[in-house]
Amino acid sequence: MLLFIGFGVLYFLKKLAFLAPYTGLVILAVFLFLLALTWIRLKRFGSMGYQVRHHDLVFKDGFLWRSEIAIPFVRVQHSEVTQGPIARWMGYSTLKLYTAGGSQSDLSIPALLPEKAEKLKAYIAQKSIADEADI
Repeated sequence: MLLFIGFGVLYFLKKLAFLAPYTGLVILAVFLFLLALTWIRLKRFGSMGYQVRHHDLVFKDGFLWRSEIAIPFVRVQHSEVTQGPIARWMGYSTLKLYTAGGSQSDLSIPALLPEKAEKLKAYIAQKSIADEADI
């Protein structure tokens, strides 16, 4: 979207006057590019998912490059639920899980409802404590 706006502003500022005969083609190319990006994002979102198993949590992601991450509850150091301004406006949260040895989250599960994210966070905390007691 920003690319489209940028081309429009530059065109009206006569910076891209040489493209005047091809304005329709440029606009069509930008539109098709944005349409393709939107399609890829929707496909990626549709292929995302998580599964809570007995001793771990598995997260699958990716449309073109697929990945699967499994984090045992015993390895979870802490977790947090975050919301950026756009996610807050749309009513979604992200659950981040941290394991030992890094300052960044090892797993982020986006687009969760806030209540679901908080319940999942509490469940993981309870399971990590229970699983440590079993060791």
